[in-house]
Amino acid sequence: MPGFGAARMGVTQRMCPQFREEAAFLAALREMTISEFDGNRLVLRNEDGREMVFVAVN
Repeated sequence: MPGFGAARMGVTQRMCPQFREEAAFLAALREMTISEFDGNRLVLRNEDGREMVFVAVN
């Protein structure tokens, strides 16, 4: 399976009402190390079995 890395990401510096949710999302994304395409889905995983699934919308 292809590897995945998101150690260095740029984000805006503005504080928004959803800052905690954004921080949690980015922290989870940084933990992902494996990528897989399944049809219109991108599945990111880590060795602990956690997954993030992104679905393309037409």
